[in-house]
Amino acid sequence: MSARRQHSDKHTLPPNPTYRTIEFSDGNASLWPRNTTEIADQDGHVNFMQPIDLDIPIAIRWRVALGAAVANAMNWPVGPSYVLQDWPAGYRMFDHHKGVQSAPRHDIYLFGGPSRFRSIAEFVPHIIWLANNMTTNCGCKYCTKKPQREITTDISNAGIFTPVHRGAGPHRSRQLQKQSALRKVGFHASVQKASKLKQSRHITKIAMVVERDQDLRAVCSHDANKMRLKRWYREGEAVWVALNHPIPLSGDTVKITLWPAIIEDVQLQKTVTNLQNETTSVSLPPAEMGEPSEQSESAVHPVRAPPWEVTETYAYKVKFLAISRVYTVADSQVLPYHAYIPPNDVFTFIQSLSPDVFNIDKEFLQSCNPQSFPPPAWPSAVSAYSYALQIGASLALFWNMTDEWQFKFTPQEPVKQPQQYQSSLTSAIAAASSQNAALHQAGSSSISTAVPPSSGYYSTFKLSGYRDGLSTQEMQAVAEGMLGPSPVIGQTIEQLNFQGMWWGAERIWVDEIVRLKPLRAVLAPEGTQHILPPAGPGKAQTELCHALGRSPKEYGAGARGLFMRLERLFLVEGISGGQKTKECRASGVLYELADNDWEDPDKVTGNASAASESISSGPIPPASTQNPLSNLQPGPVSPYLLPEAPEGYYFRPILKDGFEMTISLTMISGRYYPGILSHHLLKDIVLEAIAKESEANMNGERRDDATGRNKHLWSLEGLNAGYVNSVDPTKYKIDRVQMIRDADQTTRDIMASYLEQAKRRPVDELMDTGGA
Repeated sequence: MSARRQHSDKHTLPPNPTYRTIEFSDGNASLWPRNTTEIADQDGHVNFMQPIDLDIPIAIRWRVALGAAVANAMNWPVGPSYVLQDWPAGYRMFDHHKGVQSAPRHDIYLFGGPSRFRSIAEFVPHIIWLANNMTTNCGCKYCTKKPQREITTDISNAGIFTPVHRGAGPHRSRQLQKQSALRKVGFHASVQKASKLKQSRHITKIAMVVERDQDLRAVCSHDANKMRLKRWYREGEAVWVALNHPIPLSGDTVKITLWPAIIEDVQLQKTVTNLQNETTSVSLPPAEMGEPSEQSESAVHPVRAPPWEVTETYAYKVKFLAISRVYTVADSQVLPYHAYIPPNDVFTFIQSLSPDVFNIDKEFLQSCNPQSFPPPAWPSAVSAYSYALQIGASLALFWNMTDEWQFKFTPQEPVKQPQQYQSSLTSAIAAASSQNAALHQAGSSSISTAVPPSSGYYSTFKLSGYRDGLSTQEMQAVAEGMLGPSPVIGQTIEQLNFQGMWWGAERIWVDEIVRLKPLRAVLAPEGTQHILPPAGPGKAQTELCHALGRSPKEYGAGARGLFMRLERLFLVEGISGGQKTKECRASGVLYELADNDWEDPDKVTGNASAASESISSGPIPPASTQNPLSNLQPGPVSPYLLPEAPEGYYFRPILKDGFEMTISLTMISGRYYPGILSHHLLKDIVLEAIAKESEANMNGERRDDATGRNKHLWSLEGLNAGYVNSVDPTKYKIDRVQMIRDADQTTRDIMASYLEQAKRRPVDELMDTGGA
């Protein structure tokens, strides 16, 4: 899959088209791009705009779709196939070529208006406004400042224009909703041979979603690592926004300091700081030299540094929940939705109020302005804040798979392995399973393992379904229940894959690191045939444990979280209870957080090569730990770096060479936020928690008791198990817009019902929280 867009050349005009012209226009040719000449730089890259003629297939596609949309909006007679004769006056289409000259990326834009239009869906409301003689208000995203997702949903529901979605369409979404495994199937996990796709003319190239590439590079790239604050947040995600002025509720301490919101847009801002002119000496090769040789020496020439410094930061356009007000805030004012829990005293204050205080009328809620100065009085803010909290809680229950694509392949006869290998593999996994089960209680920390039949397609372990003495047919059934029916040799099969998903408050993409729910120690604590045992504590941690009289075994990687780099999101079909079922699965390589100074007891000495940078872009472990195990190699190549690991740790892959893990989505806790604990909005909370933990260490108390209600923070960076800070979405929705609307309606129903019942109770019963 590539981030490069390619446009189809198969779009043609319909038979007997009816051409129409848009008479009115706000187009201006002076707004067309000027860089229309193809010039390759020294790296062989190009960056120019190519004018697109009307008879080019992509232009035909736009003209046909726009003609149909205008016809629907203007109620033109049904029957003819309407096509735009030409673009509105002053408009023209351009193809943006960017990247390697031999295979650049292509992005289509329509220029001429106040803003450039990137898609048909963006231009539909604007051209309808032009067709109405520009007498009404334009409904496009650039004129209304509304998110495109909402606009596309509205024009689709109105029957004006329905785009061809990259994501799951309504029909398939309804199938997923009816057969959602999150409601019908338990946890599943399996280890199998990693799928390695090879170049083939039988495989259709699928373009990567542009938003996915941008979101991943904003966190997993060298440039992102240089940012003061990374662009953690993505359009449509729920977040917390720090208020300009906290809203006092009671006294000087009980305050509303952050408000839940939805990200609507991300903007890169550059700040130029004037500096004093300084002369800096840098090494430059002599002018008469071409390529410097090994024998040549660089000459030192004084170069005047620029008298300014450019700092890049991000700003987010956010819509506050409940009040529907839109603000633009700095990146330093935003926190992930799972990074903050309102203080207990705020909840206590709200619960102590009479139900008569609350007003959930829409006009009343929208009258509240949390960012005003002076801040609003608590009677007008508490209703909106309570409503916003409930919307966020409702939104966390929703999920959705996005940007689907069909993967087609023809299975080949697997390479037959010697019978001795299969027997020894079965024995090894069964022995590891028995040993792990003896060390950890069944159902909570043990994982039964099962080896499927000798077809060679599956090597799995599962939380349920395996028992000693399974027949070949029973083992095959277990494997097919995990990964779907075994493929038929020579028969082409299709599998529905996805590039991303909405998971509660968060937007998750393939190729990124996610946190899993289990503690690392739960997964193969003694290791299995294909899973390494957890790394032990480093030297510094070991010495500290000895000083405190504690066992070092409790403080290695097993005490921290478990990670997966998502490599695939896909749909499997199986049979459960005699009926066909469907379930979404995720697969990828697993990682743990190992101490930088941990020494691998099985390290390879001699000529073993150093681990690839793709294993970890975080802190590099000491030389003693950089040599991988003889049977452990870097995970599958990804175009993105791994995000930075927390300070003092590095990401260590724990699966043996050539294997990946397949899991149910229910095992995913959420996104990983590198460096989030250093955010200034969390500074006081983190310092307080660290102080309590240090005090507990000195007093010999348990670590879990010391961290208290702040354990969820450590989980965001993988320093604690993922289940400590996770969501369990169970309700599938068509798209993100529908999620937000349903969350609002659900909140209204819940609060209306609660307030109606509360007003019927005696006051003393209402105040009795123990009976609530």
